[in-house]
Amino acid sequence: MTNEIDYRSKFKENYVEQARKLCTLGAIDEDLAEFFNVTVRTIYNWKNDYPDFADTLRESKLALDTKVVRSLFERATGYTHTDYKFATHGGKITDVREYQKHYPPETAAIIFWLKNRQPNLWRDKQHMELSGSITAERLSEGRDRAYLRNKPEE
Repeated sequence: MTNEIDYRSKFKENYVEQARKLCTLGAIDEDLAEFFNVTVRTIYNWKNDYPDFADTLRESKLALDTKVVRSLFERATGYTHTDYKFATHGGKITDVREYQKHYPPETAAIIFWLKNRQPNLWRDKQHMELSGSITAERLSEGRDRAYLRNKPEE
């Protein structure tokens, strides 16, 4: 019972806001444990015992994940955004031009997206079911046929 009391006594109400800020910067449970100087198990216990803490972590992590998903989608499909070119002379900006910068779809992002969104269609290894049985005799016949087909001319 001592451990249960220990982890609860370490929790402070301001940890909710601190955890939110850390998760917004990309922290995971292991990072939170290190920051609060507790074990990962304590972070799990706090999530179970303090609903505000758990909700804050979930919402903060989801917001960041959503941003990453959006970025991956943009890399997979290509996108355009407004950018600026600056002309300088003597260390001073003399002209600013706005233009549309385009990023074409990126093959690696497309592959990653498809493999994760439609794994049955896009995974590297396709699983096939075979029916029937192959005997040692049939294997031997097939090997002999292959040998004859590929036999070097004498």
